[in-house]
Amino acid sequence: MTNRRAMRSVLCMVLVFACSGVWAQRALTRPAEALPGRWVRTNPGGGGWFERIAPGPGGAVIACSDLSGVYRSLDGGWSWDCAGPARGLTATHAACAVFDPADPGVVHVGTDEGIFRSTDGGRTYAQMLVGGYVESIAPSADGQTVYAAVHTAWNAAEAHVYVSTDRGETWSRADAGFPAGRRILKLLVSPADASVVFALTGQGRFAGGPAEIHASSDGGVTWLRVSDTLAGPAADIAFDPADPGVLYATADDPDPDLPGFVYRSDDGGVSWVLLGNHGGALWLRAAAPGVVRVFDPRWQFPWDDRRGVWETADGGQSFSRAADIDSWDTGWSTVYYVLTSAVHSVAVGGAGRLWWVNSQFGWRLEDTPAGIAFHQVYTHRVGPGRWQSRGLDNIMVQDLAINAANPDEIYAGLFDLGTWRSLDGGASWTPINDPASTGGWEGFGGNTWTVLTDPDVPGVVWSPQSADALGPSALLYSTDAGEHWVAVGGGLPAAPVLGLSLDASTPPGGRRLFLTTAGDVWRSEDNGATWQPVLASGAMRFTAVDATDARYVYAGGEGGLWRSDNHGDPGSWAEVGTAEMHGPFPGEPFWGWEGVSSIESDPDVPGRVYAGVLGPGCGVYRSDDRGLHWQRVLADDFVRDVEAAGGVVYAASSSAFDSGGYEPGSAGVMRSADGGATWAPMNRGLSWPMVSTIETGGPGVLFIGTPGPGIHRWTRGPERRFLEP
Repeated sequence: MTNRRAMRSVLCMVLVFACSGVWAQRALTRPAEALPGRWVRTNPGGGGWFERIAPGPGGAVIACSDLSGVYRSLDGGWSWDCAGPARGLTATHAACAVFDPADPGVVHVGTDEGIFRSTDGGRTYAQMLVGGYVESIAPSADGQTVYAAVHTAWNAAEAHVYVSTDRGETWSRADAGFPAGRRILKLLVSPADASVVFALTGQGRFAGGPAEIHASSDGGVTWLRVSDTLAGPAADIAFDPADPGVLYATADDPDPDLPGFVYRSDDGGVSWVLLGNHGGALWLRAAAPGVVRVFDPRWQFPWDDRRGVWETADGGQSFSRAADIDSWDTGWSTVYYVLTSAVHSVAVGGAGRLWWVNSQFGWRLEDTPAGIAFHQVYTHRVGPGRWQSRGLDNIMVQDLAINAANPDEIYAGLFDLGTWRSLDGGASWTPINDPASTGGWEGFGGNTWTVLTDPDVPGVVWSPQSADALGPSALLYSTDAGEHWVAVGGGLPAAPVLGLSLDASTPPGGRRLFLTTAGDVWRSEDNGATWQPVLASGAMRFTAVDATDARYVYAGGEGGLWRSDNHGDPGSWAEVGTAEMHGPFPGEPFWGWEGVSSIESDPDVPGRVYAGVLGPGCGVYRSDDRGLHWQRVLADDFVRDVEAAGGVVYAASSSAFDSGGYEPGSAGVMRSADGGATWAPMNRGLSWPMVSTIETGGPGVLFIGTPGPGIHRWTRGPERRFLEP
């Protein structure tokens, strides 16, 4: 899992798309929304990656994600909304956040593009500092002075400390030279003196260096390392909320199997007193003076003696476990690593609450009269094996499939979460991953590029599943909506499977199918049991069978657009696309190709085919003679999908693929009711105008998948609530 996520993290930063002049002009003249109604999110809940979490006053809390910026809850994590460009936040990768302690309306957010600030409790934002990867922000007790850890790059262990003396409105560099080779994970300001600030350094998600504590007494200008007497690498630091003259720190034991250390300092870190052998994140509460709690999210396993929350009330002479994990609700996932995260992703809030986030989920611990209570804050169980999100979503939707024979039967193919199913029109979701095909995910995750349903038979679905998105897929077949799977795919190479399509003129149970793998097109004549190559290209990613004449089969990718006029037979293929339908690097890169991104045969207009083409100066193309001649009907640099049904054509546009990267030209959903002659946006309800896939399922049934906020359904009526706080 670590290598896969590391790869995705790198790609999150390097996939950058240019905004063309065509879009810059169209953004000023875009017409009104196409239809009354709005998009409403419907997801299982959770995803990945969440960077940090920031509790505020009352039930306010901000969760930082790497795909869709920040999520905000006003009710203690029971429900969440998501900010985006319409609310002033234009950076999809948020790394940290903090509420102003004296003015709860002020929220500072650190991103991979600098600092954003809200003055209305996180509803809207404005950018205050441009540039840098901001890993931590810390205000003084009165909120007037604010410090920020600004790294020169997302993957650099080179930090500078910036300071604002006007509540975050303007910023300047404070330090004369913070020690080189460090990644600042946490800044901490003395409650008694705004010029005294501490910096915790160590290993972050993308880069790291020595795990140390540094102190400054002159507003962050000069720094002194104060952790040399700790017995191991520094892990956390916090002031005693009941006594600002007392500072606590934790350190890791050099032996990774041992629990670590907790220290107390009464002189600003000049000297430290060892309290006991328990490490991790500090949980200090003003309501419980003298009680020190530690919680190490890295070791929350049933077999690990460090699990749970530990506390001492006698100055460290004895520690006891104050909470254990055996009764903690982990939602729909029960894999062994579900609770784990980094120490710096833990935050202490008011009302005796401890929050943390990890690579997929969010959690809350809080004091109650009956003891420490545990809550997961991302999903809600609506029935046996059925889940609906609370709104904390950060997922990567690659494909959606609606069964035409039963539009309430919906499938989603995702990265990390794998294959999911809804049998109630999106009201709830069930994971249907095959444990044998998804490795360490143990059926609670995986990677699925494409999903295909049989248009005439409810419950029949094909799904390629794998442990690694770039690893070989197991092509699976089910006749009971994914309750049970049979491995098919005989003859396919060991590579990811993409671009499934079906010839509906062939009989159920003996369908002719097409797919792409390793960039080539393959065909099955026996419902997917066995396969033969029919087009060797190395640069094909998508297939489609003509909706009104099944003799014609289409394939596309960075190698352009190709067509067979004889059911996909070898030798019957010819290139029919235009030059701009080619990507610049055929076969590479595997992620975020340019070139043909979607092929859609219009079921209502014989001979009409649409092609989505990703890349500068491209967009949606239409042919009225099955691909022999083309005209561009929509200019868009970021088309990911095209869907045609009922005389209407939709285009999905996203400047992001599997990870973040918003560009102003990203159009979200565009709709045309006249064959592409005119278009109007259809984005009401979307936090980000980035849509990767779109699927229709008959009159009034329309779903989209977005990178980050996830699956949405279109509704014109009152919003249907699936859960209550």
